Amino acid sequence: MGYSFVKTADGSVGLYENNVKDIFHSSSGAYKEALEKFVIPAQLERFKNNTCKVLDICYGIGYNTKALLKYSLKNNLNIKFQIDALEINKELIEISPFIKNHNNEILDFEIDKFILMSFLKDNKIDFHKLKTIIRKNSAFLTTNKTGFNKILENCRYNYGVLEKINTFLHNIYYHNMAKRHLKGQKSYNFEEIRLKWHINDARNSVLELNNKYDLIFLDAFTASKQPILWTNRFIKLLSERLNTETGLIISYSTSSPYRKALINSGLKIGKFYTEKVNCTLATYNEFLLKYKLDDFETGLLNTRAGIPYEDISLHDISENILKSREYKVKNSDLESTSSYYRRYNRKHGK
Repeated sequence: MGYSFVKTADGSVGLYENNVKDIFHSSSGAYKEALEKFVIPAQLERFKNNTCKVLDICYGIGYNTKALLKYSLKNNLNIKFQIDALEINKELIEISPFIKNHNNEILDFEIDKFILMSFLKDNKIDFHKLKTIIRKNSAFLTTNKTGFNKILENCRYNYGVLEKINTFLHNIYYHNMAKRHLKGQKSYNFEEIRLKWHINDARNSVLELNNKYDLIFLDAFTASKQPILWTNRFIKLLSERLNTETGLIISYSTSSPYRKALINSGLKIGKFYTEKVNCTLATYNEFLLKYKLDDFETGLLNTRAGIPYEDISLHDISENILKSREYKVKNSDLESTSSYYRRYNRKHGK
């Protein structure tokens, strides 16, 4: 595995990417980050009882999609989601339903069952490999979730006899007596939701998608480490797949190169801002932007800080993209970032 599991502050499981040396999720809470930086800024109430098309870029272990479904379920929004999830690592998709949350209120088991069944419809899981991963990471992953025994047995997953009996008895109770489960079954119809994964480099997957999306979640690694999904060309492709009336591109990133790329694509940008959360929103419809960028943030984009990343071929590697931008920054006639901060009497990064 190129990653390792970590427990985050809200009881959810995060991942650390060993090669990139970056965490997939905030250490303050993987689920909390998905909810606060992606789902709440999406303004889901506007889609109540209607269809919402979503592009989830860098699905990972599924927190953004899970939090999206959970929020709609919890608030009785009855949204018919059509979700295209992009992820280059099939292994992460396979383990996403098996994440063990130490705070049981974080996610609903029914959502995990829906994700597992959706994946099994179109893809074959390597259960031998999955079993090995789960066994070695028992503190973070589990097969002991409601209904999983029946699903996995149909796929010839090898359960121990005792585990079969215990899980079977638990399911009888859960499906016939547990009020929480019965209430959840009545309040949400997963049959009206479509979830499809595209397992490839997101730069290739986006070229194959022709939908106009209401929500695009961009949750790639930090641009300063892996800029391949923050470039002018890639952002332009996303803008072309955004619904002009209802569409929002949402990302945790507030970096100037990314924001400049959004503007270069003809989008209006703003932010979702609270005391602890600051993320970037982009849209064609400025009425969806509650908070605009302030004068300082806007001006910063016209300095060297706002020079975007470039990958015209959509095949370049991060190292080349970073070196290319570094060269442009050094040889630019634009005001330096440090000079701009001094002019506003601010410390860099504040």
